[in-house]
Amino acid sequence: MIDDFPIYKNKLPQIWLEDDKFVIESDSFRYEIADDLKLLFKLCRRFKSDAIKQTYTGIVTEAPKM
Repeated sequence: MIDDFPIYKNKLPQIWLEDDKFVIESDSFRYEIADDLKLLFKLCRRFKSDAIKQTYTGIVTEAPKM
């Protein structure tokens, strides 16, 4: 079996809909957005790809030799 899946290190912010508001929550913050989706997308765009990459450890790029 090839184990080439990224290994989760840090908890990512969670996003869900609650009482007609978008809720974005992590260990250090909680946002409740009642505005239109444009604000939600602006916030999500601020998450840098480097920060997302740092959430995972290295990915195995080749299959183990048997």
